[in-house]
Amino acid sequence: MKKAVSSSRHSKVVTVFGSGQLNHKTSEYTQAVELGRLLAEAGLTVCNGGYGGIMEASACGARQAGGRTVGIMSGSFAHKANAWIMETERFATWHERLLRLVEIADAYVICDGGTGTLVELFMVWEIANKHKVQKPFILLGQQMQSLSNYLKSNPYIIFHPCLHYAQTPEEAVRLIP
Repeated sequence: MKKAVSSSRHSKVVTVFGSGQLNHKTSEYTQAVELGRLLAEAGLTVCNGGYGGIMEASACGARQAGGRTVGIMSGSFAHKANAWIMETERFATWHERLLRLVEIADAYVICDGGTGTLVELFMVWEIANKHKVQKPFILLGQQMQSLSNYLKSNPYIIFHPCLHYAQTPEEAVRLIP
């Protein structure tokens, strides 16, 4: 069962994508905490998958700054949201969850992660290329910078004007209108 979350009642929503496998001792986790804090301080709602790693870190930073957090979850994964999530929506499948993470957002920040994060990035990117979504999507993190550099060298890849790379969480937040 899902609890409906409406972005129209609140501030703009930023979906944060990233690895669910990172622990609090990594620099990527610390960076995501800072990202969440800055998003909340800018009056933005932090939305993510609701689980651990980058999702937990960005929600932690947002909540510590007094911000709103939303977890979009799936019955395919763990049943419990991390402690920093205020509101949840639950979907039966990973695919439905992914579509909602894209749909609810006014902007996206894609942090370092694995294949799931890459699927999320490329889904947003392809939707933007098809002119279905014209929302900023910002790559953040060392892996994302390497990926961006690699993709720029591929002649078959179209770099969408909504795609940005940020070196720091501060820069990422500044790129969100």
